[in-house]
Amino acid sequence: MTMRFTLILMAMSMIWGMPMTHASESDAEQLARLRQELEQIQAHQLEIREKLAEQSKALWENQRDLESADIESATIREQLIESEDDLKKKRQDLKALIQSDPAISALEQQRRDLQHTMSTLRQHEADGTAASSEQLRDEIQRITEQLRALEKKRWRVEHDLEYEDPAAAELRRDIKRTEKLVLDMRRHLKIRAGLDPEISAEEKERGASFRDLKKLKAEETAIRKEIAAIRARAILEE
Repeated sequence: MTMRFTLILMAMSMIWGMPMTHASESDAEQLARLRQELEQIQAHQLEIREKLAEQSKALWENQRDLESADIESATIREQLIESEDDLKKKRQDLKALIQSDPAISALEQQRRDLQHTMSTLRQHEADGTAASSEQLRDEIQRITEQLRALEKKRWRVEHDLEYEDPAAAELRRDIKRTEKLVLDMRRHLKIRAGLDPEISAEEKERGASFRDLKKLKAEETAIRKEIAAIRARAILEE
């Protein structure tokens, strides 16, 4: 299949999916109109993003004030902070435990050796000092595949260790329990905040802004496709 034939097929596929345009417009006029619409949509998106940032800040401040004034919310917030810190530490402990396993250490050494070899090959490639450029490319491809295979093997070994090593398995279960506790506390705080009329109204306004932004993104995508289809049509007309 020739390159031109491939471009024609791509162009036809884009044209078939192109939205209807003004029949009296030339391609140049359509492109000018679509670019103008695209600029307007992007400007509107920027306005909504700025609005969202302001809404999020106001919502966070009101939630903070509410939690400070509400004894139960304040207590939950303190417990949440402690649990989040505990969760972070447990995840670090699990990672350190897995990394200290001899099997992982051996795989890490293999990875470093392969990366060193790859670095040397890349240097030969940049300097043009290789005896055969084709052989160099084949060697780079071989090392790349070995690195990918090693990464997959390491993931499997780490996964198995999390479940099979007694200490790691217990720590993992503890992490799951703490994660559930954190989620429950966050949910509880959100429910209590939602009972406040002002915060509830702000949440609705913020949700409406997110929906507006999503709609504009869809419109932007449609216009970009239409622009691409007009350009593709020019390929057919050449």
